[in-house]
Amino acid sequence: MNPHLINGLKYDLRVYVLVTSYCPLKVYLYNDGLVRFATEPYNNDPRSVNQKFMHLTNFSINKKNTAKFVKNNDHTDSSDAEAHGPDASKWDFKQLESAFAKQGASFGAVKQEIKSICLKTLISVETQINLLVQKNPTTRNNCFELYGFDVMIDSNLKPWVLEVNVLPSLSSSSVFDKRIKTMLVCDALTIVGIRGYDKLEFKDL
Repeated sequence: MNPHLINGLKYDLRVYVLVTSYCPLKVYLYNDGLVRFATEPYNNDPRSVNQKFMHLTNFSINKKNTAKFVKNNDHTDSSDAEAHGPDASKWDFKQLESAFAKQGASFGAVKQEIKSICLKTLISVETQINLLVQKNPTTRNNCFELYGFDVMIDSNLKPWVLEVNVLPSLSSSSVFDKRIKTMLVCDALTIVGIRGYDKLEFKDL
C-alpha cells in the first residue's frame, strides 16, 4: 500500500467511535479527530525502512524528533482552517479537509468510507461481545465503550483500519489536544445520559 501524502509526509487518523449498545448495535462517530504526521519526508526506498520518523506516525515517537516536530498553535479564530497550523505535526479534521480540497480531493467522500469500515469492524465482533454480555446481563444497559480507530489513507484515497484502541489516550499535551478531547468527552457523556451536578448541592441532600 502506498500512503496518501500531504506536504510529502505520511500520516494517519485517530477516529473516535462511541458504542452505547451491541444489541442492538448503536454507534456514534465523533465529527472531529486527530491527524498525526510523520516528521520526515516519505519515500519507499527499502533502505529507508529503519527511519522511524519517516514511516511511523505515532505522536509519542515523532515528538522526539525535536528538529522537525511542530506543535499546533490552534488559532481557531482563523478563517482558513489550514492557516492555524499548516506545518504542524498534528491537525484536526477541518485542517485535513482543507488540505484535501487544495489537492482537488474530497475528504467528505473519504470520511463516508471511514464510517463504513468502522461499522464493519464493529459488526465483525458483535456476536462475540454479545455472548460475553449475556454472561452478565445486568450490565447490558449501563455500560458503553469509546474506541480509538487508527486509520490510514492510501494513494487511491481508500481508508484502511490499522488498529482499534479500547483505551484511547484522553490526555492533553497542548491546547489543541485539550480542545479536541474535551469536546469528545462532553459529547460522549451527553449521549450516554450522564449529567453534571453541583457537589455542594449534592452534599446538602
